[in-house]
Amino acid sequence: MRKRLFMLLTLLLLVGLAIGTRYGDVVLYTADWVFAAATLAVFAAWCFWWLPDHPLVSLSTDWSSLLLVVAVIALTLLSPYGYGAQVEAAKLGASLLLAVMVLNLVQERGDLQFYLNGILFLGVGMAAVSFAYYMAAMSPLFYFTPLWASNLQYHFVVNGQLWGLWQYSNTFGGFLALCTLLAVGMATGDKRRDWRLLYGACAGFLLMVLYLTTSRGAFLTGAIGLIALVLLAPRGWKGRVLLRVLIVGAAAAGFTVLNRVTLATTAINAGKGQALGNFVTGAGDESNGTRLHLMVFASHLFREHPWAGTGLGTFPHAWTINEWVHDSSRRIDPHSFFFRFLAETGLLGTVPLFAWIARRGLQGLDRVFGSREDMAVTGLWAGTFAFFLHMCMDVDYVYAVAPVILFFCLALLSTRIVTYDMLSRDDRRTMVRQERPSEAPLVLRRNTRGHWTNMQNTLGYKNILGLGGRRVPCLVAGGLALLLALTPIQRGVASLYALRLGGLDPVTKAERLTDAVVRDPGNDMYWNLLGGAYVSMLSGGVTGPATDAARSAFVQARTLAPEDYRPWWSQGMLELNLKSAEALTCLRQAERLYPTLAAIKGWLALAMVYVGDDVQGAEAKAAEALAITQGEPYAITAQAFCALARGETARAKELLNGVARQGFTNTFAYYGLSLCYRAVGDTAMERSELVYSRRINPNLVEAMARLRVLSPLGSAGK
Repeated sequence: MRKRLFMLLTLLLLVGLAIGTRYGDVVLYTADWVFAAATLAVFAAWCFWWLPDHPLVSLSTDWSSLLLVVAVIALTLLSPYGYGAQVEAAKLGASLLLAVMVLNLVQERGDLQFYLNGILFLGVGMAAVSFAYYMAAMSPLFYFTPLWASNLQYHFVVNGQLWGLWQYSNTFGGFLALCTLLAVGMATGDKRRDWRLLYGACAGFLLMVLYLTTSRGAFLTGAIGLIALVLLAPRGWKGRVLLRVLIVGAAAAGFTVLNRVTLATTAINAGKGQALGNFVTGAGDESNGTRLHLMVFASHLFREHPWAGTGLGTFPHAWTINEWVHDSSRRIDPHSFFFRFLAETGLLGTVPLFAWIARRGLQGLDRVFGSREDMAVTGLWAGTFAFFLHMCMDVDYVYAVAPVILFFCLALLSTRIVTYDMLSRDDRRTMVRQERPSEAPLVLRRNTRGHWTNMQNTLGYKNILGLGGRRVPCLVAGGLALLLALTPIQRGVASLYALRLGGLDPVTKAERLTDAVVRDPGNDMYWNLLGGAYVSMLSGGVTGPATDAARSAFVQARTLAPEDYRPWWSQGMLELNLKSAEALTCLRQAERLYPTLAAIKGWLALAMVYVGDDVQGAEAKAAEALAITQGEPYAITAQAFCALARGETARAKELLNGVARQGFTNTFAYYGLSLCYRAVGDTAMERSELVYSRRINPNLVEAMARLRVLSPLGSAGK
């Protein structure tokens, strides 16, 4: 009973993480911290109530596991970005503990079948929900307003591509490919006809939904996994596996083609295939070029820091500082599990991690060369192999669900199934009658001739004392897990305060973020968000306690993450509104930390002319921004202010009207227009533009002061 309970809990941990990744903000690490806390709590209970009575599987504490644990601890301590390193350590640590529990809980074929069915039906369930949202988004015939409206912000369908219940279509496609290969293996190996039909139908449906994700990486690695599945099939079954795959594929293709809604995805896949072909032949393709660029950059970082890398969790900062190619995609992850660890941890982290993965993959390979009954394991091995390849070439590692699935499947492949000979009722009665109180419990084992043999002399009190002697270490391990769980619990609760802040008034937002930083003061993102909330509370272009609080929050964020450009940029924008010389310092530092982001250069150019009166320098900086991104609004606004400084009012008005037509967001554009009308003596239009500027941002000091002059009786406050 206890084993079944812990098996269910471990599977629910995986299900909860898969769903929580969609609804937990990846920036705040909500899903990661909650998953780590839940895993540690379940692991502690497992140590208290299950592990003392069962021997630990040797692979749980082999050299690769111990080496990986030591490497993660060392890398966490060595990383210059402490909070990011702790997040990555929590991901890997929780994945490893979950794998250890699964490895020890699987003792019979029924246990393995439970987990295989759990993974498969998790994939089918998520695919079904995602497909329902796809049909609702792409066709007016399938419309369920309340549910769709409440989930619209999560982007289930983006540009005709199914992103599903994951935050990213590539990760979702990789998991669907794994489940498809698993379903094919289970449909081949199961002896029950109705279950074979069910598994085959699941494989066809998963294949159809996989096609809707338009993930080229999942298509490619899924094909490689299919080849591995066929090659590893037992003799005489390779043709049957191919025939089953052809039938399943034909059914999936038929449903896709006959449905006009899903048929529209064919054009997207064809376009992506053509782009990939053009990229292979040497033509430009932004998506594939960005991935290649990121992998090359990770290789450069490894060459510069071969032993310990740049530090666990530091790749986004290293990317923004050292990017040497202008890239409009702005991806901060190398889309590669391998290259991410190679850049961040060097040989110290990459070798132990991939040694752990390779050892369990090879351990599972021993079991796939079996009979038809082992085809389910063969399908799992092929699916895990495809998923691992996809992680190494085209899956964002920023989501904890990817390594957790990999570790979970590798643990299942590493299990050694023990099929117990169950005693009959008469045998159990005989054992009870023969046992005497003064003797040790009778331990029977069936020998090769089918007779029961008393193993008391070989096991006896030694085995019993051994089980009892493990109780203290198990209690210590469980207590340590509970102590470690306090940190992710606290940080998970803090992330819940910072979650879903959109639409709240500034005061409520500041209160919730204050609660978050009290519970998790080491998170630089909370401090940055809190500074932004205080800025939103400012009104009328005046300074006061809220201004000082915003500055303090930004300074604290910079202290916790000195290589992050965001708090410098945020404070620079605040100081620019106040026309403070500190704006130049902050924006120059933000540009140093992200030298190829055109928006920062545009803000810096505006600060140079607005605060520093450096017209020539501002024009040069605006030209740099426009060379990266054509039409960058703040760079054009800076050019307009330079024209005003030279007395070219008509030129400035032309530039600012173009910026204003792009969107109602640039307060400096409307303030610049008010200066143009002021130069020609049109007070009414000047006041009108100042009112627009106030609606966007009421913190621009000079604009608010001028508006109060034009409206001395308080009409400006209406």
